[in-house]
Amino acid sequence: MGWHLRFTNSALLLRYTLFITTLLQPLLWFKQTIWLLVAGKTLIDLALIADFFLFRVYRFHGDLMFFNMLINDFKGVGISIGMVLASIVVAAVVFAINALVVIYLIKKAPRLKSLKANGILFGLFLISQLIHIVGFEYKVNAVTKYTPYLPYYAPITSGSLMAKLQAKWPSVFPEINHEEQALLSSLVNDSNKGGLFKYPKSELQCQVEPLDRSADGSKVDSKVDSSNGSKSGSKSDSKSGSKSESKSGSKSESMAEVVGLRPNILIFVAESWRQDALNADVTPKIHAISELPNSSLFNNHLSGGSVTVNGMFSLLYGLNPTYRPFAESAPMANRSAFIKQLENLGYDIGVYTSSNLEPFSLQTMLFGQLDESQFFNPMDADVDVNDAVVTERVIQDIRAGNKSNKPWFKLVFLTSSHHAYNYPNRFEKFTPVEQNPERFVFNPGMEPGPLVNRYKNSVHYIDDLFGQIWASVAESQYAENTLTVITSDHGEEFDDNKIGFWGHGNNFSRAQVAVPMVIHQGAKLKQALVSQGKSLIKSTNQLTGHVDLVPTIMADVLACKNPVSDYASGFSLFNEKPDRDGLVVASYIDTAYIMDNSVFSTNLALGNYNFNDMNKSAGEVNFQKLNKLKIQSTSMLNR
Repeated sequence: MGWHLRFTNSALLLRYTLFITTLLQPLLWFKQTIWLLVAGKTLIDLALIADFFLFRVYRFHGDLMFFNMLINDFKGVGISIGMVLASIVVAAVVFAINALVVIYLIKKAPRLKSLKANGILFGLFLISQLIHIVGFEYKVNAVTKYTPYLPYYAPITSGSLMAKLQAKWPSVFPEINHEEQALLSSLVNDSNKGGLFKYPKSELQCQVEPLDRSADGSKVDSKVDSSNGSKSGSKSDSKSGSKSESKSGSKSESMAEVVGLRPNILIFVAESWRQDALNADVTPKIHAISELPNSSLFNNHLSGGSVTVNGMFSLLYGLNPTYRPFAESAPMANRSAFIKQLENLGYDIGVYTSSNLEPFSLQTMLFGQLDESQFFNPMDADVDVNDAVVTERVIQDIRAGNKSNKPWFKLVFLTSSHHAYNYPNRFEKFTPVEQNPERFVFNPGMEPGPLVNRYKNSVHYIDDLFGQIWASVAESQYAENTLTVITSDHGEEFDDNKIGFWGHGNNFSRAQVAVPMVIHQGAKLKQALVSQGKSLIKSTNQLTGHVDLVPTIMADVLACKNPVSDYASGFSLFNEKPDRDGLVVASYIDTAYIMDNSVFSTNLALGNYNFNDMNKSAGEVNFQKLNKLKIQSTSMLNR
């Protein structure tokens, strides 16, 4: 399959180059426009060459979104200086070739022949569209599967034309039963973008009764109702509240009430950290934390996406990534209900990252407008240096303590493990190391070992940084009253399926969407859980997802009484056997439904496949489960 994709891409690149060259030939008719032809043709050729390599690796075409990321977040894309210099050389060569071709055409090419060539190409274009109409009607995979490979190609489909052809020539165009195919297609591809986002479904009721300590150390008995952020001296009526969908037990007293202070929450995210890279060899410090008595390890945990924006969205919204475009359409109005509840409950919010959270309005959707004291985002140096600076700041703030004695929420997002996998030399534990991290772009079938070593060294470095943060928490006054979450935004592939996929964002296999998930409860939090007759399981292979974190914290830590379905797509992780049909994941362009180790994707080129091995076919689709996932992904849209 990998060879076939490379051959197809090469043929399409040649076809488009010849096609556009022919279309631009009329510019040769006027001397004043000749060099406009050279400049325009050079830009088009460079765009097609870039698109060729982009699609070869990531299976999506360059568009305005991609070029916006390239311009505004160049470091985040992970392109090295060497690649930039190589691109400049290629641009110069392409310009020189086009100039020589134009000079030759001025002297030799007959003008009338170019008109004929354009006419022939237009005729072939019409024929290709007719072929696609027929292929789409009869679900001929040999025709439709190539559509995604054609950059800027908009094929035609026509049910009315096919109905006429079937009526006139039934022996050539027989009517067939598409009922099951139509059902699968509508369930997988229907985006339901006609609805309006109603999130959360109803006003959240998250009440806790902590014994807060005032600045002078005296106790203040207060009730915090996050539905309006007010405080009163009366007792909570939580005992009369309805049960949440988390099934958290018969006792109504919340974890915060038992502990006495609303727990601090530390969420640590390592960029592109795949699930099998959590082990004693690569991440010894985090692995040791996962082995602690108060820690829980989720061995079959999936991100909500194979790209950062959907991974972070699902993690901090608790929603399927299909909702992200709706949230993004009005980012301030549709902010994360989880973060808003933390603010209403009096939490100090702190965000520490070396990543650019501006693309896709992610920072605004999650945190609104943060001031400089709340958002620390160094991006001037190399990413491994920036990560070290971020770590120092986190440790500094933890050690400085909280004079207001408010609980805190800290999100730490480190990115050294993103391509090109940076780390200080002293962390080069795994060798040999690939010196050219872009080699796979030109050789998708390369031996992955050296690049994997480079990646593991970068993850090893991030493990050390988190170890420093963990030590500062352990030494502080917050240790027993802190909930710590350790995870990643998505995974990273190194041609695991042996069909030319690298990096992330180009499929939904285990390598790209399965991530570590470790949750550690401080001693007091653990005590609170036990007092309620429940606890997180020590280790589980049960399917869990990023969408489960928010309901776990909101229902069982912040004591929100609403049904989980009011604000999230997942389940509380305290629920040992959730009624889970599967998980929804998304890339920048495609969506997939993962059920029973099968991936049902909207990507026409890839189709459906086995989650653990893309070379194997997906199992038989369970339409009932698929329909439930679709309902779950649209339940917050007004009809």
